[in-house]
Amino acid sequence: MSNKTIMQEKPWKKFQLIYNSVITEHTDSLSRIKVIEDYVDIVDNAVRYVMSKEDVAIYPAKSYIVAIIYATMLNKIYGVDFYDALDDGDLFLGQDRYFVPYSSDTIHYDLILKRLESIPGWIDSGWCPQTVRYFHAECTQSGLNQAIRNFYDTGVAVDN
Repeated sequence: MSNKTIMQEKPWKKFQLIYNSVITEHTDSLSRIKVIEDYVDIVDNAVRYVMSKEDVAIYPAKSYIVAIIYATMLNKIYGVDFYDALDDGDLFLGQDRYFVPYSSDTIHYDLILKRLESIPGWIDSGWCPQTVRYFHAECTQSGLNQAIRNFYDTGVAVDN
């Protein structure tokens, strides 16, 4: 499938490509934040991302929950099937070395999703609103326009 076909079928990919070619400094860059790798408590750490705003990023849990947020937003805005979005190996354009598609780890994803069912309004808690703002900046025309304006005005594309 050609890039043109992908862009027609998945318009958010076009916005992602533009965003990531223009905006190269990110407030959540791994070089700017404390990172912990924990492959044991993935589910609990993903839920912590929703429940609080800690000054540390725990991977790969952060990648799982961010993928769930992006899949949720792709479904909401573009009508993309949630699980198709979550299974897109190129969801983050290869920029997240910890990301695995849904089909590669259904067990952890399903456990996280089950836990989220018991948290009303989870997408409005913890770090989720920040991630939703990144999604809009990266994956929508209006968000991309605003991110570029912010970046050129202040040097920051998305406020914390």
